[in-house]
Amino acid sequence: MQHTRKIILQCLLVTTPMLASSIIVLYIVYAQLIEEGCPSQELCPGPNLTNVTLKTHYYVDFPAARLAFISSWSSTVSFALVGFLMAIYAYTNAATLLDASENADQESLPSPHQMSVLLRILNAELIVLYSLATSKLRKVFWDRAKDDDLSQRTSPIVGASIMVLLAGITASLLIQAADVYFHIAAEAIELVQVQSLPSATHQFSRGLAPWCLNRPTLGMMGQKNFFGCGITAQPAPYNNATSLAPTNASIIQDLKNSDSDQHNILNFTDSNDIQYAVVGPANVDASFDWKATSFGVSTTCAAIPEGACDLSTPIDNAKDGQGSPVMLIPFNCTKGRAGIDITGNLTSHNTKVHMLGFHKYAEESAPFLNNTISYSEDFDAILQRINAGEDANGIFRNPWSALALRKIPSAVQGDFSQLLPSFKTDNRIWKSNLLGAFSLMLCNITVWDMTYTITGSEITTITKTQSNGSTAGISSMPGTRFIGTLTNIFQDESTGPFSRSSPSNFIRSFELGMSKTYSYPLASQMSGRSSLLVQTRTSKVVTRVPVAALWFLVVANLVYAMLGFGLAIWAMAQATPAVHQMQMRMSFSGLVAALFDREKFESYADNDDGLFEENSKEGAASVKKIGLRRTRTGGSSFILYR
Repeated sequence: MQHTRKIILQCLLVTTPMLASSIIVLYIVYAQLIEEGCPSQELCPGPNLTNVTLKTHYYVDFPAARLAFISSWSSTVSFALVGFLMAIYAYTNAATLLDASENADQESLPSPHQMSVLLRILNAELIVLYSLATSKLRKVFWDRAKDDDLSQRTSPIVGASIMVLLAGITASLLIQAADVYFHIAAEAIELVQVQSLPSATHQFSRGLAPWCLNRPTLGMMGQKNFFGCGITAQPAPYNNATSLAPTNASIIQDLKNSDSDQHNILNFTDSNDIQYAVVGPANVDASFDWKATSFGVSTTCAAIPEGACDLSTPIDNAKDGQGSPVMLIPFNCTKGRAGIDITGNLTSHNTKVHMLGFHKYAEESAPFLNNTISYSEDFDAILQRINAGEDANGIFRNPWSALALRKIPSAVQGDFSQLLPSFKTDNRIWKSNLLGAFSLMLCNITVWDMTYTITGSEITTITKTQSNGSTAGISSMPGTRFIGTLTNIFQDESTGPFSRSSPSNFIRSFELGMSKTYSYPLASQMSGRSSLLVQTRTSKVVTRVPVAALWFLVVANLVYAMLGFGLAIWAMAQATPAVHQMQMRMSFSGLVAALFDREKFESYADNDDGLFEENSKEGAASVKKIGLRRTRTGGSSFILYR
């Protein structure tokens, strides 16, 4: 039936924009929702690298301005749709008015003025509410009318219509408030997102390189199981001898100069305050986090107190291995007082390291003057035993020890005025008028197989196991005074303001410097391997929407749609052909027809157009014209022309 179709159409006009707006906003939010969390919990960055996200907010990969624009669709049309709500309710109103008329319920029927108010309400004239409010206030406060009298004058039919109009306006205002809240609360922020990357294409792990693993045990490069991969033997044609040099010395130099394009030495301090130097990849963007395997070196040093060793008469006419004059002071340390039994000569050099227990068959000459290596037995016999198949893991020691002499850079011989007070009073710092101020330290060095994680360019966790002897030999052999490659690097890597701030920091700086220095020859024998895990952090501008703001808007839209749906169900339940006829006559079209086309007004009509004679075949030939004229009483009236 036609009135049913009209009710359904008007209901759709109310509910469709609300439901469509809510569905579109929800789809955008959930389709573009950024799920928080890390691809790998092991690499999950801390709050200093990522945003602190809240469960009370949605993070949406969608422009904030565009999302706010879409969300405002429902608020844009909500006031306009109040007219459709009242048009739907007009059927219920007509049914109520018809029932009261047929039952002669005069108390429920509106007066002429109330009928005009009712018609204005049904046409959703919002100003009528202002007129009603001011009228009632005037009657209460100025005319002193009683509430009982006022209520008797108000038709329940008019009152119900007012309540429906207020409900529609309230529902619309609720949408407006929700939309304003959504606009205020939704904001664009820069969010750090974490994305997993393929491990195979990011070779951040490190392993022994093919040139080390595949190097022959015997050959022109020297006995691998005696010297290790870190040392290469080269014939010296000028004296028919063999010279020893670090393998890939250029890589060691690049690492020392922080200029390597292959490796980078990473630092880590564990919960026991032990410092590690870990071989990692070079030139990795700071946005990458990864988990990888590699090798690292740790060093712990204990300073021998001044006076713990006996000193003898200085030797002032000695020369070092290069023939340069050097000042010597013979010393003798015992385990009971110094922690080690050893004798040798303190020198005026800035840095000297004497390695202990690093090799099964070799040891360095007494510290710290000569740069020779002595063997536990005949060298040829040792080589025969090794060539027969002795395992290299039993030849190189891990860990090993070192006795280190390190001068305080700011001290001049016999003048300690530039030393900080802590250096002057600390017994870990030796003061000699001939040699200056220095520290004599006993250090333990260990090479480790490591699995580590790094986030924000800093190692966060490591798991380690002690490396085998052949791996440790790659680090230790180039550190001997006989080879002499690392001596200056020990010194260069342990300088700086931190080392000069206190004796404890001086020792810690030397510990880290030794670890880094021993890691350089180790890195020179490594190549890249696939990482275990890799991820990257990228910053992106996203929209942050409070959960409350989104659902407040959705609920407000649904309340509006449910109001329209409920009025439509109510109207369809009461709408009959008679009610439809009444509803048409309660419109402005009906009132105009009642004034100027009374005969057609009282006849059956299918729609509003049927209330006028001019729209019928019989009346098309004679169209009436309506005008206005002034009256003698100062008013005006309609004039009907035929």
